[in-house]
Amino acid sequence: MSLRLAMVPLLVLVVLAVGVAWPARGEADSTWALDFDGTDDRVSFGTAPSLGLSTFTLEVWFKRQGTGASTTTGSGGATAVPLITKGKSENDGSTVDMNYFLGIDFTTGVLVADFEEAVAGSGSSGLNHPIFGSTAIAADNTWHHAAVTYDGTWRLYLDGMPDGVLVVNEPPRADSIQHAGLGTAYNSTGVAEGAFNGVLDEARIWNVARTQTQIAGSIGAEIASAPGLVGSWQMEAGGGTSIADSSGSGIMGTATGGPGWVSPGFPAGTAPATPTLVSPANGGGGVSPSATLQVGVSDEDGGPLTVTYYGRPVNTTPGEDFTLLVLPDTQHYVDSNTNHPTFGQQTQWIVDDPFDLNIAFVSHLGDIVEDIDSFEIQWQRADQYMKTLDDNGVKSGVAPGNHDMSTAGVANFFDEYFHPDRYLPFDWYGGYLGQQPSDPINRLNKDNYELFSAGGMDFIIIHMEYDMPDYVLDWVAEILEQYPERRAILSTHAFLNTSNNRPTAPIYRTADGNSAETAWQEVIRSHCNVFLIVNGHYPGEGRRTDLNDCGQPVHHGLTDYQSRTNGGDGWLRYYTFSPATDTIDAYTYSPKLGTFENDATSRFTWAYDMSPGFAVVATDTGVASETTSSGAWSGLQPNTEYEWYATVSDGVRTATGPTWTFTTGSASTPTPTATATAVATATATATATATATATATASATATSSSTATATASFTPTPTFTATHTHTPTFTATSTPTPTLTPTPTATPTSTSTPTVTPTPGPDSDGDGYSDAREIELGENPLSYCSIMRADVDGNTTVNSLDLLRVAIDFGAGPGLRTDQDANGQVNSLDLLTVAIQFGRIPSECV
Repeated sequence: MSLRLAMVPLLVLVVLAVGVAWPARGEADSTWALDFDGTDDRVSFGTAPSLGLSTFTLEVWFKRQGTGASTTTGSGGATAVPLITKGKSENDGSTVDMNYFLGIDFTTGVLVADFEEAVAGSGSSGLNHPIFGSTAIAADNTWHHAAVTYDGTWRLYLDGMPDGVLVVNEPPRADSIQHAGLGTAYNSTGVAEGAFNGVLDEARIWNVARTQTQIAGSIGAEIASAPGLVGSWQMEAGGGTSIADSSGSGIMGTATGGPGWVSPGFPAGTAPATPTLVSPANGGGGVSPSATLQVGVSDEDGGPLTVTYYGRPVNTTPGEDFTLLVLPDTQHYVDSNTNHPTFGQQTQWIVDDPFDLNIAFVSHLGDIVEDIDSFEIQWQRADQYMKTLDDNGVKSGVAPGNHDMSTAGVANFFDEYFHPDRYLPFDWYGGYLGQQPSDPINRLNKDNYELFSAGGMDFIIIHMEYDMPDYVLDWVAEILEQYPERRAILSTHAFLNTSNNRPTAPIYRTADGNSAETAWQEVIRSHCNVFLIVNGHYPGEGRRTDLNDCGQPVHHGLTDYQSRTNGGDGWLRYYTFSPATDTIDAYTYSPKLGTFENDATSRFTWAYDMSPGFAVVATDTGVASETTSSGAWSGLQPNTEYEWYATVSDGVRTATGPTWTFTTGSASTPTPTATATAVATATATATATATATATATASATATSSSTATATASFTPTPTFTATHTHTPTFTATSTPTPTLTPTPTATPTSTSTPTVTPTPGPDSDGDGYSDAREIELGENPLSYCSIMRADVDGNTTVNSLDLLRVAIDFGAGPGLRTDQDANGQVNSLDLLTVAIQFGRIPSECV
């Protein structure tokens, strides 16, 4: 599932607010290291009771040279190649549970750590709590530093940089009698399983959770002993089978299987110095909208260095409040002759929006019906009530549930009534799994995504079929990586349960499904633009929040009222986003009963940062030490404050600078020294469109030869072909500002595309032609032809949705799922063709 292996977005670097202090440089590399063959080479420390820890830091330098052999950490844990371990899967609920494990995921190649829960935990004794990294590590013989800390929260680090965060707040099995080791994992009797293929050096175990600054600040140093260091194996013997512990704990290791001593060892040394500001001045003003960022860089070890610049606007005006609404399981409305109108009350209330919620999107959480493909009347009712949203321009999406689709993934009526053709005419519909030739399977609309914007932010919402097979998870990863700049919401039928847990096994799709926990670990947590997951299925309510690999919260919300009176009594959930306060307020309301539910599980608030995040604005590679690096940041707004910072990397270690600010100046207005007037006239014959917009622009520039060029351009906004042809004349006049005193000669160049020029006078149908002009052309300004040009939904643009509604109003709907001109998409021309075929447009209009 390679598509799931997304790198953590560079936004993760924002969390580093200070530079890293590094120890003085010693030798270029440590002297010796130990080479493991990936088959039977290993180091054992025995039961080592002093290494049994509830709070800890594990560190090791490693150079991966091959795949190696894996072991498992237990049910719900990981299958991985071991690096540093104290235990493995054996028998839950006793001292033979694993204390801790740090290794490399066997399938994905990312770092992984795990422990099994002690008896004192709130869950089951022996419960696994794995954390997975985000950066795949190739077997390319390159040195890397791995570290993990646990103090109630897992934190993974790769080469001193954050690679994963997971809040657990459960105790590890610190009294485990399983053996500790390097390059393998042992059970309680010393039986080994799993084998690392590569080189290990400078392994350390601490009884404290070290900070990122401490870890990054010392990965380039050999540490013999220090406070909190309970095991340090520097591997400097250069021969033999004894692995000495320099920490003072006396935990000697024994090498078996014949691992070889190799030299040199890990790349000891210093990180680059913290970048220093060159320009623009911190807090300065008048900076060009095409700014050049500059920092001074140095590295005691020399170059080349890579400098990455990050920036964002400051104090932008918060967007307006808006609402995401979810419709939970409607199955017991549509299966009832009595209750089905409640579904209609819900969707009509959404359209009416009596609370002025500014509803940006509606997501149906699945179990639309009760009996899959048994009773079409259920689907007809659902279609009717969801159509209320479609007909009123409300953006919406659906995710099939286990009552909509069989465990084999078959959903005939869902495919018919919620086919992609239903949504393709809408410009906010993103697409579906099976739409692209590269998609491995066509699931029609069972897996789909939509794009919308609200509150000054851009969103993507992905609807997934329940129990998410591999092809769904791969597709979701691909879509998320296609839209990394959009804030992502995931909607599926079953995810969080009423115990506020993610199930660790698929619910129904036992043949090909994946659990919610698998989806979280393999896809969601590593894609840091996902911030919200919503689901139904489990009667009741629930919520939880976990941190993703960027340390940002991902909120989970369960909503399902199907077991209540009358199939749910119209209860629904909506989330109101308030950018000004960075909060999401959850409300539970019944349009049928006209009342709110205000208990703690129904009315709550989540914190969510809606300010713009830092983004990479420039990268400068191959920079020499003791020089100045530059990065261009263009496209800035005038009179706007921005903040930025830079990181400097030597390929192994990275230093991050502080955050600086500047304010751009006003847009430049050159002082005129000469005036040239250019007049361009162009004649174009255009076929009239439903709505036509004509713009004319002209510009003139003077060169050293006193020659100016004027350009007139015309941009129409066509929708579909109508009945009459105009031959308009365009005249554009401009007053350019050349920089030379001589008056230039203007040579106009005309570039035009077919359009029309609006004519003055009353315009009853708003199509750009005055009533008098239409009468002159033999048309009634309110004729049927004019109706076909009308803006039906009042959004000031005549588009395919307007034409669709007109066609439907005149009975042309059944043919709208066809691609009339076989160009691969259903557009306004197809809809017009259908309308003509059904005889719904008079011949004089064609």
